[in-house]
Amino acid sequence: MGAKKGQVKEVSSGHALNFLIPKGIAKALSKEDEVRLAISVANKEIAEKERIKKLEEYARKGKGMVFEFYLPVDAKGHPFGSVNKDMIAGEISTRLELGEEKIEARMPKPIKEMGDHQIVIALSHGITFEVSIRLLPQQ
Repeated sequence: MGAKKGQVKEVSSGHALNFLIPKGIAKALSKEDEVRLAISVANKEIAEKERIKKLEEYARKGKGMVFEFYLPVDAKGHPFGSVNKDMIAGEISTRLELGEEKIEARMPKPIKEMGDHQIVIALSHGITFEVSIRLLPQQ
């Protein structure tokens, strides 16, 4: 198994001294490196916890929101077109100011019927919330 930058791996001394260290692929772990690595790991954990809190706040803000989409209709009121996952995800991302956060509208198929539709929105780390999608005829 390969290692990524910043990872500590135990290898045989012969492999380290004869191959990895001379080629610059790895270096021996010093006490200083160990402390630096521990601080880096702690900082990443703190940043990830802050990100999760932020995602949970987005979910609280978004829960129960209504998003309206207007579609052209024929004389009988049947819509031309539909509202798909990308359209919904884009609108929610814009309204909640999610920036680069990944968002997924969980729905089996595009919405083609006028009226209100409940769908689940998924953010990363398993954070979800429900919103209402309202399709209205375009005037």
